Amino acid sequence: MMRRLPVCILSILFIISLLPSLAQAPALRFDTLTWDFGTVAEAGGRVTHRFGFANRSGRPVVVTDVVATCGCTVPVYSKRPVLPGERSEIAVTFDPMNRPGRFDKVVSVFTSESGDPIRLRITGRVTPRERSVEELYPCDLGEQVTGNPDFVPSHTYEYNVEKARALVEECGNMGRTVTIKSYNTEPYQTLSVWLQGSLSAIGLDAKVDTMERSAFLDQLLNGEVEICPFSWSDVSFDFGAAVGIYMDSNCIGNSGNYGRYNNPKADELIALGNGASDVEARKGYYRELIEIYMEDVPSVAMYAVINAIAHSNQLVMEDANIYEMARVHWAE
Repeated sequence: MMRRLPVCILSILFIISLLPSLAQAPALRFDTLTWDFGTVAEAGGRVTHRFGFANRSGRPVVVTDVVATCGCTVPVYSKRPVLPGERSEIAVTFDPMNRPGRFDKVVSVFTSESGDPIRLRITGRVTPRERSVEELYPCDLGEQVTGNPDFVPSHTYEYNVEKARALVEECGNMGRTVTIKSYNTEPYQTLSVWLQGSLSAIGLDAKVDTMERSAFLDQLLNGEVEICPFSWSDVSFDFGAAVGIYMDSNCIGNSGNYGRYNNPKADELIALGNGASDVEARKGYYRELIEIYMEDVPSVAMYAVINAIAHSNQLVMEDANIYEMARVHWAE
């Protein structure tokens, strides 16, 4: 009798340990709790999987709510009571638009039964669709190209393909071959293709030649580039430096005046503006410079990137070099 006692105790403990899990078993049993869509084409539209389930309890069960983790996942279900032994389903639809890459979404199913929700999961990978230049660079310069808003020019240019084509024909350049050179990286490759389409629309035979950075810069500084997309930024916040780098003939073959623009009057105004200590006098020189810029158009602004900068008095920068942001830390 004493030898059987441990076995009996173990049996009782085993049965007792099973009771909590049996009590928590959900009344609704799903065929599967996960579904992998595999590879989904972004351009292919929405995809749907129907999670089937059965009521394995002895009482009616109502699906009271189904909650998704984001707006890209939409569940559809019925709140009609599911009778014992009856089957039903929850349809889960995923929208891949503007969501390239891997996705892993959870849908929580709440029922009239107490307890934790049942969690359904959908996974997969979205292959991106080809995007237009407008989508890649969603910037709108409006109907007209203007200068700095602080120095509004007396005239602007409207976007007019027909007029531009007529001017090309008038100059005898219809069908002329022009080569757009750029880096073989983004965004320059995409911008080059966009420029190619724009120039072709006005009657020019536009070609695209992309290359490594060092090779492109060599040709650019040597004056071997006819037209190119380029980017530039200035951290001095000085208008003279910002404009002068494009218009100053002293910067030809050096850095900035890659179009080799040469106008003695512009050089004079840049020198006067940079040397003036009176703010209003500088503004006068620069307003006149803007008029020359808008008349000669040594470069064309395609779009501007707006940088959002957060500032706090609790941030400490160890030196004035803004390029070494790793040296910025919170004040103690």
